[in-house]
Amino acid sequence: MNSTAEKTTNPVLSFFKNFWSKVKKGVNADSAVSTRRKAYNSIWSVVFGIFVSSVVLLLFFQTNPFEFFTQVVKATTNKGNIDWVYIFIIYSLASIGVGFSFKTGLFNIGVAGQMSLSGVICFALINKSNVIDATGVIKSQGLVFAIMLLSIVIGFLYAAIAGLCKAFFNIHEVVSTILLNWVAVYIGSFIFGSKSPFNNDFVFANSPTGSATITITGGLFDKDSFWILGIVLVAFVALTLYMIFAFTSLGYKIKMNGLNKDASSYAGVNQKLTTVLSLGFSGALAGLAGFIHFVYKAKQYDVVALSSPLPLGFDTIAISLIGINSPIGILFSSVFYTMLEFSRIELIGYYSTSGVKEGGIDLVVGVIIFTSALAVMFTNFKPIRKFRMWIALLTQKVYKGHYATYKEKVKTVKENTKKLLDEAKLVYQKNKPKYNEIKSKIKALENEVLIKVKLGTDKKSQTKLSNHDIEKIFQALAKQKSVLNQELATYGYFDKKDIKNLKNVKLTQLKVELNKIQEDLLDNYLLIESRLIFLRETYDQKHYKIVKEHNLDQFKNELFYLYEDKKQMIKNHKLELKKAKSESNNELVAKLTSELNKLNEELAKIKSDYAIYRKDILASYKGIETVDNSNSENPIKTINQDIFFAYKEKVKLIESFATGGE
Repeated sequence: MNSTAEKTTNPVLSFFKNFWSKVKKGVNADSAVSTRRKAYNSIWSVVFGIFVSSVVLLLFFQTNPFEFFTQVVKATTNKGNIDWVYIFIIYSLASIGVGFSFKTGLFNIGVAGQMSLSGVICFALINKSNVIDATGVIKSQGLVFAIMLLSIVIGFLYAAIAGLCKAFFNIHEVVSTILLNWVAVYIGSFIFGSKSPFNNDFVFANSPTGSATITITGGLFDKDSFWILGIVLVAFVALTLYMIFAFTSLGYKIKMNGLNKDASSYAGVNQKLTTVLSLGFSGALAGLAGFIHFVYKAKQYDVVALSSPLPLGFDTIAISLIGINSPIGILFSSVFYTMLEFSRIELIGYYSTSGVKEGGIDLVVGVIIFTSALAVMFTNFKPIRKFRMWIALLTQKVYKGHYATYKEKVKTVKENTKKLLDEAKLVYQKNKPKYNEIKSKIKALENEVLIKVKLGTDKKSQTKLSNHDIEKIFQALAKQKSVLNQELATYGYFDKKDIKNLKNVKLTQLKVELNKIQEDLLDNYLLIESRLIFLRETYDQKHYKIVKEHNLDQFKNELFYLYEDKKQMIKNHKLELKKAKSESNNELVAKLTSELNKLNEELAKIKSDYAIYRKDILASYKGIETVDNSNSENPIKTINQDIFFAYKEKVKLIESFATGGE
């Protein structure tokens, strides 16, 4: 029964175990380490951007930066206002699409056009279908769902046009997508503009500058609750793409196509199909983002406001870069960018009488985004490791000796260099006439060669020089200059420069040696930390084992007397039973047999009680915390003094070694 149950549950357990091991392996892999480093770069770049923008606010606008960013947070956490959630959903979906194209080696700068075209088609169908009542309310859930799916298809097909141009005609996707952005703008103007042939009261009833203004009420697509479905969609898309890129061969092929097209082609990847589908999928996400933007946020397609490509589409590029093109990273960068963008109106109202209102907000946002896009500059920025290193160095006495030696060597190098430079200056002043004479010879040789080459290459010259002749002339000049430079060297002309270079080499070498010592001491510090932890764990394990054995022995001793007593009683009953059987005393035999069975049951119960108690003791000590060593009633001191004092001696020895003691 048990074995059968284990066999039926093992596949599920093994699946989750294998999945978890793969996740851990992915996190700890070299590529993941690089990804973590990129994530740290983005975080530090954002922090640096906030710091720089705070300085700008303080110096140029005399504004408290803490107050400014407090208002940013308040604006986005205002209860009852879900517009910021819709902005986050739009940014997330479109930016994940941009990041996807970046991973495939393509630059989808056409998100604005893909979003706009999906909005144009959506509102054209909504208006044409005549499902809007007098107040602009749509109650047809089926139509809204169909339009959402259609917007995804439109985004896919519109971006796939750029993919086809790239795959079959080698037209760069940046050029084609920029042109397609403007095509989408003019399609919107053609359909919804004032001179549109479709512009009549029946089609566009309540908006003179574009499509009808709509509101969706009731059902799954209700304007007040659709954001929940939007969050689910964002999470599903981000997690799915992360899993595909991290754990599937399809994701590897997509990334390979972006990293090295020749290698991907050699591996059997269809480059043309991958290019078209990659840009198409990126456009599909942009189309979905366009549906949410126009239907739920803007609630209409306004021709006047969209006389140029949708600015929001270009913001997604910065968001994707801040999120290092990772689907998960883009979620966090979208939250950050949404806070900045959504709080803009609140900040303008809050700073209505301040210079911050007149361009200050845009400047702050621009500074943060600019520094965030320069995340690669922070690759070697590791303040936490530096702080940890200095803690490690300051707590080790041996480092003070090394640092004092380093400073002494640097001082010696500088003093020796100064002496040598003073001597070289005297030599230079003494031989200066000779230097001028030799340099004049070099200058004369160069002028002579230039004149000869100029005459030899002149069209009117009767004796033309071939390229080979000119090469020979310059080779001869180089040999003569080499001889004269050697003569300058013998008179000490290059001594000052050589001495300075030698000084820089020695100082660099000393710095490298000091850095090596610092790294070694940091490693030593970390090793000592791990050894101390190991010792404490070992001590705790031995302590628990002894306490368990002590408790078990104590209980065993209590049961031992009962056990032995019952065994003796059973032995006596067996002798009496044997005697009764020989005398054929059936009544006594029955009585003794009954008592003997009871004694055997009591003996079995004693064994069972001990087994149960032993199991409870082991379970109770399994997750026990470390016992305070300073407690005078610590049971370890009364049970086994040797382990306690051996542990203390080892800790003392290691700590002495760590601090540079003997």
